[in-house]
Amino acid sequence: AHPTHAQLLSQLAQITITGAINVNGMGNWSSIQSSANAEYNFKSPDSVVRLFQSHGFALTWYLNCEARWAWLNPNPPVKLGASMAPAPDKEDDWQNFVRAVVERYDGDGTDDMPGLLIPIRFYIMTGEIKFDKTGLGDQEDPPFWADTIDNLLRLHRLTYAAVRAADPSGNTKLVSSGAVLWDLYADFPDYPEFDPAQGTLPLRLLNQNYKSASYVNGWRDLKKILASFGNDSDGIECDYIGWHPHFSWRVIDQEFKLIHSLAGNKPIYVDDMWSNIFAQGYFVSIFASIPGEAQFNAPPLNPPPPIAWIKRLYGDFPNSLFPSLNPHDELRQGLKSGNTAATAWYEANGARQLVKSMVSAFGEGAERASFSGTNDVAQLRNAPFEEIGWINLTGTRAEGYREKAQFYTYKLLVEKLRDFTTVAEINVSTNPRTRVYKFERPRGAIYVLWSEAGEAPPSLNYDIPTGETVSFAVTSPKLLRTRIITSAVSPFARIDTIIGSNNQAALQLGYEPFFLEPIPTVAVNEKNVAAAPRAFDLRQSAPNPFHDFTRIGFVIKQEAHVRLEIFDLNGRRVRLLFDERKARGEYEAVWEGRDEEGLLVRAGIYFYRLSLGKEQRALKIVVVR
Repeated sequence: AHPTHAQLLSQLAQITITGAINVNGMGNWSSIQSSANAEYNFKSPDSVVRLFQSHGFALTWYLNCEARWAWLNPNPPVKLGASMAPAPDKEDDWQNFVRAVVERYDGDGTDDMPGLLIPIRFYIMTGEIKFDKTGLGDQEDPPFWADTIDNLLRLHRLTYAAVRAADPSGNTKLVSSGAVLWDLYADFPDYPEFDPAQGTLPLRLLNQNYKSASYVNGWRDLKKILASFGNDSDGIECDYIGWHPHFSWRVIDQEFKLIHSLAGNKPIYVDDMWSNIFAQGYFVSIFASIPGEAQFNAPPLNPPPPIAWIKRLYGDFPNSLFPSLNPHDELRQGLKSGNTAATAWYEANGARQLVKSMVSAFGEGAERASFSGTNDVAQLRNAPFEEIGWINLTGTRAEGYREKAQFYTYKLLVEKLRDFTTVAEINVSTNPRTRVYKFERPRGAIYVLWSEAGEAPPSLNYDIPTGETVSFAVTSPKLLRTRIITSAVSPFARIDTIIGSNNQAALQLGYEPFFLEPIPTVAVNEKNVAAAPRAFDLRQSAPNPFHDFTRIGFVIKQEAHVRLEIFDLNGRRVRLLFDERKARGEYEAVWEGRDEEGLLVRAGIYFYRLSLGKEQRALKIVVVR
């Protein structure tokens, strides 16, 4: 571990009080057991587990069968980092390794790592077995799997049996291999169909793609894998279906329908969620590349193509900042040169897409999801063919892991959805680019809404909606709207109130998603007013303690000037909620735990005070984070 990793983990710990982090390449078989007869060496993974748990994080472990000494052919021409199934006489070695790892980190008190506090609960098999980034389809080597599909399924069955033998309680889970389909579904081809016999999709898989390549065999293999994962009668292979929707939220709907159609009710675990535009143009230096990694949508370079295909994928890109016929490269050059406007737009876009991607994943049936990745890497920014050097939550090590807009928005997302129990999409449109999801929580329902049905907003002002106007039923005429954070310069969410009518919310949506929470109404109750012991009655806020927002109720017996304020323990006023004349009646204010500048206040004890003339009363309130 690098000395600054503790700094990075401390920053990430601000996002959530619990969680797990994947570390690619950490704990590979060959790094722990160098040969069949060698002892296991857990020194490196132990140090990572201890570092993570010191900041409140668990580790999620990638199980890669990449020890060449265990392969049938120890020197095959495969890509660096690829895995293969063990030779038949090395199956016991693999299962012994898996059992040793699970036993060491399962927290059951038997042969555990000394000092283990947070057990490892999820192990993930080799990912992205189809398709790679070259656009050659069936003619390319898979990204991380260099063996047959039958051997992949055999490896899964061996691994699942070993995991369960080490932890019979079932607390430790195995996540399957998955695939990355890039932009195959990014423009909603054949929607709502997801695997039609005729239409755009089968033509793309046949040869209508950037390199006129066939993906037919790979598509057949992928469906075979998913069907086997969902059929436990031939041997259990996993607890979760692992998946990598690398082209943001737009691919999730149809990809998840494909998974469910083949794997049934096996839950989905998104273990690698990328959610921004790939900043790679038609050429990187003098070498040809696939613009935006859109191997199914991008037309060949000659003649120079129109940009309609790019609009089809993103809606608001290209735009006035990137107007050329090669906007992906224009974006890349802006990021590489540190152009302020290009960087600000890209990071704001990352925040918008992060929310839409995570919400869509849960809304379409994922049980767990992980955002990728934590921090930018300078080497990836400078490597000729890398396009992921700017997509992460924080900047590079040299930049002190500066927190980007998506860092703050991810924290906001966790605050809003941390305790949701169920989620459902509300049918408000036939256009798949418009979405309204309703999340049920113990503290009340919350909606997440957006529409990419229109053009980019004028002057790229994303407060201006250009999408569809939707209407849906709500339980309260007053709704609290929280806008996401799109700038690290001003890292707080803006909040306002929307008024519905006849238990309906009607509003125009845009590219920028927002949260909407019904605020229960408080009707004027003459009995409550008459029973007030003095000129007013101040009630205890609820909930208290609170995390997101709390409601403060009060009753006044006659028209008066009312002032409602929040103070900290030092007597400093942090927020003025009411300062106006009110008629006789019963009222309620909402405090979302922010100060006058819109910044979240620290956890701790506060007081709220209601004043009517010379008469005052204060009560205690507790903020938790």
